Amino acid sequence: MTYDDADKAIRAINRRNLQIFSRLKTKLMKTDELNIIRDVGEAYTESLGYVESQFLDVARLAYGHGMQDCGKRRNGDDIIDIMWLIDFLTATDPVTLYSFLWEEERKKARLTEALSVTPNKGHEVDKALRLWTRQIGWSAISVVDAATIKAFEDAGILKVKWVSKHDDRVCDECWDRNGMVYEIKKVPPKHPACRCTLKIVRE
Repeated sequence: MTYDDADKAIRAINRRNLQIFSRLKTKLMKTDELNIIRDVGEAYTESLGYVESQFLDVARLAYGHGMQDCGKRRNGDDIIDIMWLIDFLTATDPVTLYSFLWEEERKKARLTEALSVTPNKGHEVDKALRLWTRQIGWSAISVVDAATIKAFEDAGILKVKWVSKHDDRVCDECWDRNGMVYEIKKVPPKHPACRCTLKIVRE
């Protein structure tokens, strides 16, 4: 269980979003107030479409890696489909208490409102991009976790061991969990951007 594929996807998404939001800033220099909703909506729609395609690829790879960890050869193409991803993106995160898609709508609405009342539109777009980027990064990690756990469950794994990152950024709570064994259905929720991993426990 690694996050290398998620990291590649995050970098690709960030490059694409930089282009999308740069175009948005250019449009806003020429548009009137009535078209702000349209322009912001188009930017987020384009971004979200690319995010979903990258997340789907990452989830399928994670599922396949999870199956390999279980000693099985099966990719996630027939299990991890767009409906699985949409279900994941609409579910409420137990830590942040929002769903990815609901929060995307809120970010879009916040940017639209801010642009209608400020003369510094470029600053608001840059701020929105930073917040959107952070949410995407957090969620890419969660996609890997969810697809990996799905693979473990499908392979009949009943228990996993929490393995904390051994660096200076690991939080106290995660460090305390290091080495703890959990039933696969009772793995504690992870904080945003947590890169602790789960290892299979063979019984």
